[in-house]
Amino acid sequence: MAQLKTDIDSGTSISAVKLPFAILLQFIMLGLGSLGIGLLLGLIGSYTFKRMRFLTVSCIKETLLIFCFGYLSYAVGEVAGMSGIICLLTTGVVFAHYGWFNLSPQGKHLSSAAFQVIGFALEAFVFCYLGLSFFSFSHNYWSWQFILSEAVICIVARLVGTVGLI
Repeated sequence: MAQLKTDIDSGTSISAVKLPFAILLQFIMLGLGSLGIGLLLGLIGSYTFKRMRFLTVSCIKETLLIFCFGYLSYAVGEVAGMSGIICLLTTGVVFAHYGWFNLSPQGKHLSSAAFQVIGFALEAFVFCYLGLSFFSFSHNYWSWQFILSEAVICIVARLVGTVGLI
């Protein structure tokens, strides 16, 4: 992998046949590495809550440790050159499956409420930011063909997804 990355990044010529395979290999290694890091840190976090019961005395400590394990997963993924988002997502899925049952009832309630509040606040922030930045563009060029084609694609995809569930 290191040699392949060196070849691509150094600008040496790679044949047109090898390049798609090199890109595909990097994509697969990035995905598998990110999944591995997320899986490992999710299992470590779950095991920590299972074996170290003194951490479950305070629901605030539990919630804080959940945030810390999530951030640790993201940071380790980024430092390792992998996708921090995929690491974080994998850690969350693993922790939701294995670690949730090791929390105290108060910790479950507080962490669920904290994540809902933070999620709602950040979603509101994103929509406000997008709404306000819409008016900051001085030149708005509209492509009605693009808008209509996207609307048709969305409606057809929604129809296929809904009818496909029946």
